[in-house]
This record gives sequence, C-alpha cells and structure tokens, in this order.
Amino acid sequence: ADISFDDDSLGNAGLAVTWAAGPILTHLIILYVLVSKINHLALLGLGLGACSRNLVLLPFTVKSFFGRDTSTFTNDEVTVGHALDLSPIVFALPAVVLALWGLVVFWNRARRATNYTLTLMLISGVVLGIAVWGLVGPIVLPGGAGFA
Repeated sequence: ADISFDDDSLGNAGLAVTWAAGPILTHLIILYVLVSKINHLALLGLGLGACSRNLVLLPFTVKSFFGRDTSTFTNDEVTVGHALDLSPIVFALPAVVLALWGLVVFWNRARRATNYTLTLMLISGVVLGIAVWGLVGPIVLPGGAGFA
C-alpha cells in the first residue's frame, strides 16, 4: 500500500523505474556506509536497516535456486524483473549478496567501535524498528489500515 498508482498509466520502463527507486536508494545507503568505513553507530544502524530490507529477498532467492514456486512474492525486485521481462533473480541475488556482506561488515565495525552490549542494542533496535514499522506503516501510509 506504500505506492498507489494505476499500473496502466506507465509503460513497462516507467513501471520498472518506479519500483526500482526504493531498492536503488537502499543499495546506495549500504554502499555509502561500506565505502565510507564510518563507525558511527547511527550510520551503522542505518546501514543495518538497509541490509535488513534486502534480506527479505532471501526466501525468494533460495526458492528460485531450488526451482520452487515464487509466484506469491511481490517484492520491488520481482516487479521490476517482470516489468522488464527479465528473471527477478537478476535483481534479487545482488541485493541479497549486498545485504549479507553489509551485515557482516557493519556488525564487525560496530563490535570494534563499541562493546558487545551496545552492538546488540544496535541490532535489537534495527529489528524492533522493522517490527514496529510493520505494525505502524500500514496505519500511516495511504491505502493502509488507517487509524480506525
């Protein structure tokens, strides 16, 4: 419900660009935090949050490799792949690899920059933020559940 528009109002290229915008920003955040080698906990948290967004593609990627049914997946990368008449795995696999790479690097940076307690709090905060957004997001986003 976060993006609402008439699919027929855009061609396939427009549809692909629209749905690719979010993942591209996510990838840029991960790459920025990776390349900058910043150890500031707030930026590492942002990087971890971006990595966790990409990890939602892990089940799709694994099922694709094992030839299982992936027709129920509606992630942005899947929509982009279908709009461009490409296999969605072309977009999902790099996102998952980037997420796993980022998780390992950001975890190690956080652990070196601070103690284990703060590192675990950082990871817990990212997980809690995603869980809360999963509950609050549909309420505040257009087309969601609303405040009723």
